[in-house]
Amino acid sequence: MLLRTLGALELHDTVFTRPKPLLLLAFLALEGPQPRRYLAELFWPGAVDRMKSLAVALSRLRRGAPGAIDADRQRVWARVTTDAERLLEELERGDVGAAMDLYQHPFLEGVEVSAIGIELEEWVYSTRELLAGRLRRELLAVSEEAARRGEYGTARSHAEAAHGLRGAAVLAPEDLLRLYTLLRATGSKLADEVGAEAATFDLDLATTESEARGRLLGDVELPEEASAANGSRFGARRLEQHIGFITSGDGARIAYATIGNGPPLVKAANWLSHLDHDWDSSVWRHWLDALSRYHTLVRYDERGCGLSDRDVELSLDAFVRDLEVLVDTLGIERFPLLGMSQGASVSLAYAVRHPERVTHLILVGSYIEPEPEDEANAMLEMIRIGWGRDNDAFRQAFTTLFMPDATPDQMRCFNDMQRSSASPEQAVELARTIFGIDARQLAPLVRVPTLIVHARGDAVVPFDVSRRLAASIPGARFLPLESDNHILVETEPAWPRFVEEVERFVVPAGRVGAGATSVAANRPAR
Repeated sequence: MLLRTLGALELHDTVFTRPKPLLLLAFLALEGPQPRRYLAELFWPGAVDRMKSLAVALSRLRRGAPGAIDADRQRVWARVTTDAERLLEELERGDVGAAMDLYQHPFLEGVEVSAIGIELEEWVYSTRELLAGRLRRELLAVSEEAARRGEYGTARSHAEAAHGLRGAAVLAPEDLLRLYTLLRATGSKLADEVGAEAATFDLDLATTESEARGRLLGDVELPEEASAANGSRFGARRLEQHIGFITSGDGARIAYATIGNGPPLVKAANWLSHLDHDWDSSVWRHWLDALSRYHTLVRYDERGCGLSDRDVELSLDAFVRDLEVLVDTLGIERFPLLGMSQGASVSLAYAVRHPERVTHLILVGSYIEPEPEDEANAMLEMIRIGWGRDNDAFRQAFTTLFMPDATPDQMRCFNDMQRSSASPEQAVELARTIFGIDARQLAPLVRVPTLIVHARGDAVVPFDVSRRLAASIPGARFLPLESDNHILVETEPAWPRFVEEVERFVVPAGRVGAGATSVAANRPAR
């Protein structure tokens, strides 16, 4: 049974007088089984009896489309396939032509969802961005290959098809340069239009048409800004970082930084960071570029390390209070929240306290359970003895634990970050506090869409910790990654998978939805 979602929302010849049942079916088909209570809150946020409204919609689906839906007492799931899923399957097979045949219109074009609620509206836009963005990138790749073979007509047609998808998906600067170069090199009349758009990003368009053609046909890759073959899709972007300070409830000064433009994405602080050091670090640069691709990324140094005050109270409540004061000071009303490692506990606590503020919760390498006492004591003694020594052997052991696949430069940067982020005494106190945090009781209370990510071979936080966490949060999605790194490195296959899944899960920027706030406009004076 095929549910059409690319354009109109149709299930064969079945006619529904109201679009919500089919929209519910599309959501379940693409997102998998969901708890009844979560669906009721998502589709009927203002209803007095949400569960009854859900029951009525399921009844209509069973009558109008027998066999399309199934459920038990806790969950609901779909038994249909969608043309959107088929589109992604064709792209995985490399059949761009078949994908284009399926993609006649953007996802759910013309289906009105804003009246239902902002969370569902954000899901529609996010899915639309994912499908159009994936198709556009494949079209650009095929166009580049055709140009290298001298097949200019094919290259031009695919580049122009990619150009036609701009209205359905945010065009990142690196893709814009790829498109511009291809259109110029193949003589397309659309090149000037794209060039004018690129100029608004302050991109360097000084390359002549002949130089662009030479890059496509010769041994040289496309310009680095446009190349996805250099190990990072974001490596050429040099954004400006703005550092400021806020004062938390107990008077502690907390350093924060903003990068990029668009709706906010807030990253909770984690153990050991330094805003200034991390900015030029090969350990974190690809993270910062990726997370600020569509958003204004807001991050901060945890109290006790980096540029934040160091001689301060340390506790989970204090960590959460810092996050509360930061987003309130910046005037951020609604935002996706990302928590890595120990930052997952802070993010969980904030999302439970303020579910109306968090649109999406992303937890990576989640550290939410107390460290076994013997292991914690051994680690604390190692930090106390070895942290301040000039010999890098101890810090190198930490680096190898966190990133066994790191390059020599990444290992050097991580070693340096440990020294700059905290003194030995501060590192011990932070670790002691973090090792004692237990946020497991918060998981069942989470009521926001949640994505949990964990590397299977993570030696810092066991894989089963996040697996248990995902099972405890209602409706959470769990993404296991084939990696041994607690901090993903940009050269491993798990990295682009992680970025793509986060882009799909979180509403892409370029569209500031209701409730989203410009961080730059609310940045406090310093």
